[in-house]
Amino acid sequence: MNKSLIKKMLINCLTDYFGAPEAIPLTAIEYDLLIDKIKTQYTHANKEALYIIIQDVVYDYITK
Repeated sequence: MNKSLIKKMLINCLTDYFGAPEAIPLTAIEYDLLIDKIKTQYTHANKEALYIIIQDVVYDYITK
């Protein structure tokens, strides 16, 4: 799984919540944690689309 692709998709999803990529209040460590969580869920998912997993992870992170 390509980390840069996941990060790009993650930023795309986060812009729905924060408006612009510059407004996203995540550190590099937080991005890495989210990307690792997405990769783990994707490897265990049964044919679930990557973008759905990303949306679920982002929603869980934001609503904590």
